[in-house]
Amino acid sequence: MSGNETTPMLGNQTPLKLRKYEGRLNDEKFRHHVIAAIGEFLGTTLFLFFGFLSAQIINSKSNELSTDGPSLDQLSFVAAGFGVGAAVNVWLFYRVSGGHLNPAITIGLTLIGAVPVVRAGILVVVQLLSGILAASLAHAVTPGPLNVQTTLGQNTSLLQGLVIEIILTATLVLTVFLLAVEKHRTTPFAPLGIGLVLFLNVLLAAQYSGASFNPARSFGPSIVQLEFVDYHWIYWIGPVLGAVGASVVYKILKFLHYETAVSGQDHDGLNVYRLIDDSDGREVDREIQLEV
Repeated sequence: MSGNETTPMLGNQTPLKLRKYEGRLNDEKFRHHVIAAIGEFLGTTLFLFFGFLSAQIINSKSNELSTDGPSLDQLSFVAAGFGVGAAVNVWLFYRVSGGHLNPAITIGLTLIGAVPVVRAGILVVVQLLSGILAASLAHAVTPGPLNVQTTLGQNTSLLQGLVIEIILTATLVLTVFLLAVEKHRTTPFAPLGIGLVLFLNVLLAAQYSGASFNPARSFGPSIVQLEFVDYHWIYWIGPVLGAVGASVVYKILKFLHYETAVSGQDHDGLNVYRLIDDSDGREVDREIQLEV
């Protein structure tokens, strides 16, 4: 065989240069991290892109805003952009990455032991990169300057903004815990519940704290605009403290075995129904095995 000839490759053989990557992908843990990172990158980018576009549409019409700020209709439009965007993308990517879309949610899930630390670190980095990409895309496809940064309301103090971010982020994270982490009959509708809570949070807080509840949501536009407000840190500390608070509440509920208070709601494969005992009117749980 001459020096210019090469051995023909069979169809199922992999070039030498790609074998090292194939070996890594055969590592289950590494492959799962890659899949989760891709899913989280796509989901977070789409979610924030939808939200940024809705905010850009309203904020770019600054001449139409009254001195009192945006109208309820305008606030509702922005809130719907973030809320519906969250619901859709959580539904889409829940089975791929978990559909966190938010570093605060990832941190909260790590604190309750639902997500390993390494996976959490990967997802947080990916979420922040997604925030930058989403803001860049929103800037690229709309005319004029990007105007979607989170800022405090004119008369809102730093402490007020921080407390709002803590409380409403805690509400969002606790919703994720009780609807998505806990498995019960309403779990399939968890994305809808999460989206509705975010819709309500944005509607209530947009004029006061800027309605972040998500470090990636605030970080991305600031990077793209190369402009950070002096109090940018509240959009990191607030959501993180909110996630910690939600984790504490969740662990207390689990310690108290909250699921026993209203039994028959867990999706555990048992046909359990809450019945009324005719003798004294007490509620009792009875397992009824249905024939298939």
